Amino acid sequence: MEIKWDDRGLAPAIVQDSRTGAVLMLAWMNARSLALTQQTGETHFWSRSRQALWHKGETSGHVQRVDEIRVDCDGDAILVLVTPAGPACHTGETSCFFQRMKAENDPARFHGSPNGTVRGDPALFHGSSNGTVRGDPARFHGSSNGTVRGEGGNESGPGV
Repeated sequence: MEIKWDDRGLAPAIVQDSRTGAVLMLAWMNARSLALTQQTGETHFWSRSRQALWHKGETSGHVQRVDEIRVDCDGDAILVLVTPAGPACHTGETSCFFQRMKAENDPARFHGSPNGTVRGDPALFHGSSNGTVRGDPARFHGSSNGTVRGEGGNESGPGV
């Protein structure tokens, strides 16, 4: 599938741990960083602030070995499944998504966990330790890879 790059020649790249299913980070790729990622087997991105290519883990040693690359149904977002050699976040956190955000209308409704998953009212949905989301089948439809599924759904999925 061909990538639909935005007007700056970029596409968002979601990086997910292949073993746990946890979302590790969001970065941007251009055609060159995607090609380098495919050629080297380690993630490369485009820094919008520095206007330069960067190799994840080049200075920290926390490289991300690429296990699989997927493109969403619209072709405008990239999912990179990786085996990380260390924390994804520059703060030292496993995931860049470690900060909790509460819903304005119901601060008790959502709570985060250290691995970046989001859990809430079990009547609506509930998270699992591997970063997947399960819930009422009337609210959520399962995907072919099992990362989002309804109650009683398949317990297998990427990294499970």
